[in-house]
Order: sequence, then structure tokens, then C-alpha cells
Amino acid sequence: MITIKDVAKEAGVGVGTVSRYINGDSSIKNKNRMLIEYAIKKLGYEVNSIARSMKTQKTMTIGVVVHSLTNMFSMKVIEDIVSKFGYSILIAGCGGNEEVQYKKLTELKKKMIDGFILLPLGQNAQRVKDIVGDTSCILVDRLLDENIFDSVTVDNEVMVYEKMCEIIKFGLKRIGIIEGPDNISNAVERKRGFYKALLKYGLECAVSVKEDYSVNGGFEGMKKILDTDADAVFVSNNDQVVGALKAMNISEKNIFIVGFDGIDMPWLLDIPCSFIPQPIEEIGKNAAKLLLERISNQDMKIKNIVIRE
Repeated sequence: MITIKDVAKEAGVGVGTVSRYINGDSSIKNKNRMLIEYAIKKLGYEVNSIARSMKTQKTMTIGVVVHSLTNMFSMKVIEDIVSKFGYSILIAGCGGNEEVQYKKLTELKKKMIDGFILLPLGQNAQRVKDIVGDTSCILVDRLLDENIFDSVTVDNEVMVYEKMCEIIKFGLKRIGIIEGPDNISNAVERKRGFYKALLKYGLECAVSVKEDYSVNGGFEGMKKILDTDADAVFVSNNDQVVGALKAMNISEKNIFIVGFDGIDMPWLLDIPCSFIPQPIEEIGKNAAKLLLERISNQDMKIKNIVIRE
């Protein structure tokens, strides 16, 4: 049986250094970290996670709950977050269902994880708090109705306002919107930025439809927009953009699409469009850092990081 002493000998470092590495000590020199990782792989050493968690009171596991496992924005953010952690990650999708979200949080809580990352549905902060208890939890991309959790978001209202002002200056005047759900904070913020830009230029919304944050929502919403005289449409999230592009691709009519995110879009389609990109790497980096801070210091003041591009 391979032991920690064998790993230390192979790596040429002390047993204490290997022990600190296994327990997630981020202060270990990069050179030693690489030697230890190489030795672990070479020898096939397996960490006894149960014994480690009993000793440190940590499982070295983070629970992540997202809107959908097929949502490209969510997955790219989580991908960047994971790359910053020395933790295992358990990811759960709630399929856009708020009640399923609470169920997934409850299931992850039972696994004695060290922290949560939540891209929340709904607005009920207290219900989330009742489930996660004293376990560290940060919100990403969206907020809840009480400021009781750390968060990393972008300035949705300003980003949409500035982009829509550009579009209006370009000469498009009959602009519609595919809104997101009212119970998701960033959908409300993006809607506010859209109408703020129209107000500045004395325009009225050509047509407004409300749909779920989903590919089907974007598809159905775009079909309704195409039946109007709108010459442009603002689409509120990445999944909706995918659906809207699909609807346009099978239509004989083209209108200008302004999409929030536009991740991995089919650029070769002959459709006029412009996107509001989110700083995904910055979101992931800040979310990882913030959660680690919260895990190590439960008493620090609530931090709300707003990334402005």
C-alpha cells in the first residue's frame, strides 16, 4: 500500500509538505506542488478523503447549483471557477425550476460540503439560508431579495443601456425585447437598461414578449417578434439567443438581434447580430477567490463584487 511517506520520498520533500498539500494548503511553493502531484500520479497514491475530513473537518468539496447543465454561460463560469480550486466540485442543475433548486441545495448540504456556489432562481434569500445554514455560500450572476450572501455579478443595466444606445445611434428605431423571468434579478436589470436607452432617445418599445431563460423560450419569443414590424430585438440571455437565432434561420425575414452573452454562437449564419459579452474569466476568478475567503473567515463582512467592463 502506497503511503504519504512514499509520496514524500518520491517527490523529495518532507512528509509535512505532502500532508499540507493534501489538506489544501495554498501556500506550498509551486515547484513542490508539481513534484508532489507528479509523485502521486506515478505511485498511484489515493487520498483517504474520509480520514482527512475527520481530521480537518473539511471534505474539500464545493457544491454548485446552476439553472441548467446545458446553459453555456453557467458551464463556462463553473469551468473557470473549478480551475481555481484545489477542491472537488459537485454540480447540480435544477432545470429552471425554483423548487428543484431548493431540493438540490438540500441534497448537497447532506454531503457535508465546505461551500456553495449558487446561480439562483427566485428571490427568496431566507429560504436559501435556511437550507445552507452556516455553510459558506456565494451567489454568481444573480442576486436574492436580501443582502445576506456574498456575490459576484456584472452591471447588467449599464451594459445593456450602453449597447442599446449604440444600436439606436446606428439607425434602428423599431426595437422589441424578449424579456426574461421577473423572478431572476439580472432579467429585471437587463430590462431596465433596455427601457432606459429607449427613453433617452424618445422611443417606444416596438413589441415586448416574456419568456423563460431557455432555448425554447427564445425560439417562441422570436416567432412572435417576427410577426411584427420590429427591425431589431434585444434578447435577454444566452439560451434565448440560441433559440432566437434558430427561429430566424428558418424564417424568410431578418431583423437585427442584440443578444446578452452570445457564447459559442453559430457565427456563419447570415443573420445581422451584435452581442453583449460577459467577462466570464473575471466572474470565475472572483467567485473562486471570494468563496475561499468566506470558507476561511466566516466572520468577514458581506462582499458584493460588481464587475464592470
